[in-house]
Amino acid sequence: MVKGRHSQSTWGTHTDNMSKKQHDAEPKALSFSDKIRYAIPNAFTVFAMLAGLYSVTCSVHRQIDSACWSILLATFLDKADGILARALRAQSDIGGELDSFSDFISFGVAPAFLLEAVYDSADGKLGWPHVGAAIYIVSAAFRLAKYNLIHETSDFFTGLPTTLSGGILAMLVLVLRKHEIPINAIYFSALLVFFGVAMNSNMKFSKLNGSLSKPLKAVAFLAVGASVPCLALQLYPEIPLTVAIMGVAISAFQNVSAHRRSKAHKSR
Repeated sequence: MVKGRHSQSTWGTHTDNMSKKQHDAEPKALSFSDKIRYAIPNAFTVFAMLAGLYSVTCSVHRQIDSACWSILLATFLDKADGILARALRAQSDIGGELDSFSDFISFGVAPAFLLEAVYDSADGKLGWPHVGAAIYIVSAAFRLAKYNLIHETSDFFTGLPTTLSGGILAMLVLVLRKHEIPINAIYFSALLVFFGVAMNSNMKFSKLNGSLSKPLKAVAFLAVGASVPCLALQLYPEIPLTVAIMGVAISAFQNVSAHRRSKAHKSR
């Protein structure tokens, strides 16, 4: 009997400990103010997703300029949600997953539909634009999946961000159409494949608030600031396109130079 009581007491203590651990593991209920704080950056993410979906709709109806500007609107909303999440200390797992879905739609699917709209084929046959679009979409999906698994916290992006890829493609289409420059199907399809490879490469790209030197960071912020009115007023897409391409080139050059210096230092 004593043994039985001891066993029952031990089991009861074990059960109490398990209940306590489960209770401690349960997420704490958020206050109303905390819910609002987390909802603000997530709302911007949702708006970015809707901008991407609107771009797809515009592409289906052959409203190419509107499709381009919608992608560019999504790039700024995507940047804003990250800034707000950090400023409000409202970073969360669900926000990160939602951001990936938004990026895939706005900077993976939407640019591919844009290319298909630019090269609308009346006979319905598959061609190079469809191949390039398919490769681009799959590449964007892999890029975002890898980003979620790696959880990059350094001052660099590994591979070209999908935001930049989609934004540059949209701005390029706007500039070419504005100046009535013919868009070659094979060349543009090859460009999509190039961006697909760049997104999944091991090339390092500096983040705007990361490892750039102070002079370069100041120039970068001024350039981005000058681009905002152009995008807001839907004027002069050449300016943000030039800023984006120069930013990618400078970032890549800086990181390649840093890698070579590091390699030379280790070989000594």
